[in-house]
Amino acid sequence: MPDTFQITNDDLIITSALTLTSAHVREGHSLQLSALSSLLQDTRNQHLHNHDMHETHLADSIGYLLSNLSINILKPAYCFDELSIQIYSPGFRKQARGFKLKYLITRDSDRAMIAQGLSTQLFYNFEQQRTTRSPEAFHAVMHRNLRLLQLPLGASIAA
Repeated sequence: MPDTFQITNDDLIITSALTLTSAHVREGHSLQLSALSSLLQDTRNQHLHNHDMHETHLADSIGYLLSNLSINILKPAYCFDELSIQIYSPGFRKQARGFKLKYLITRDSDRAMIAQGLSTQLFYNFEQQRTTRSPEAFHAVMHRNLRLLQLPLGASIAA
C-alpha cells in the first residue's frame, strides 16, 4: 500500500463505531489481522444488509468477490477499546466490473489511527460463473452519502 493514503470526506460511504470485546481480541492481547479483516467484512455486510443486499446477492444472481485485501496495522488495539471504522470509495463508475474501498480504523479515546487498508472487489454473476458489470441498485446504495451519484474513477467532489 502506498505511503500516501489520500481520501476526502466526499468519498466517505460507511461509518461504524464498535467496542472491541473478548469476541474480537483476548484480554491482554492486541487485535490481530484476521479479527480486523472480519470486522471490516461485518461492517460492509451490515451496510448492505441495511439495504436488503448481501455480498453474494446484490441483484438477481450478481454479487461481488473480494479479490484483494491489504491491511496495515499501525498501532495495537486492545479489548474494550472503542474504535471507529470508516470506509471510503475513491470513485465508482456505473457498469464497472469492480470497485475499490479504503479503510481507516481509529481509536476514539486518543484518535490514534490503528489501521488502514485497501480492498478490491469484482462483480460476479454466480449463476453464469463469470465476472460481470455492477448492478444499478448497488451503485446507488454504495453512494447514498455522496452528493453526486457518479464520479470518474479516482475523482473527488472537492476536485
